[in-house]
Amino acid sequence: MKIFKIYSGLTLILILSYSCEKYDFDGYLETNRDAIDELYLNSNDTISIGSQKLIMDPYLYRNFFHGGVGKKDHSLIASCDIKNANCAQIQENFKVEYLYVINDFVAGKSRPGNNGSINEYTLKYLSTEGPNWETGIKVDVIIELESNGVLYFLMAKDIEINKVQ
Repeated sequence: MKIFKIYSGLTLILILSYSCEKYDFDGYLETNRDAIDELYLNSNDTISIGSQKLIMDPYLYRNFFHGGVGKKDHSLIASCDIKNANCAQIQENFKVEYLYVINDFVAGKSRPGNNGSINEYTLKYLSTEGPNWETGIKVDVIIELESNGVLYFLMAKDIEINKVQ
């Protein structure tokens, strides 16, 4: 019984020490400068998948109303519209893997969910797992897409974090 308590205590300590590597949100905080540089190198403001030319129109905000949308109070919310710049019907022949919101050389990484379509050439993705960064600052947003085993990185630069209250 004593050994069980010791193992349980050690397991709890390991779990808690691992969770300290996470930031105070449900996503992941990337601080490796080389990994962030790699994201920038592989990203474009327009990408082509099949006959589609995709662009992203993100809107970032922190909601200071009581009972907001985020899983944690006042976390960064990213609403990203992926549009077919050809104004043709968007084909869902890709999967959104991750969303990165980059402030200097720190990137909040989350898994956005598909929030439906606005019209025939726009899909909306939503992440409510962002870090609690200040509002009024400008950040870069990169969304990682996968299509037929190939990764694509779609970028929008200098996006302001808005404040909703």
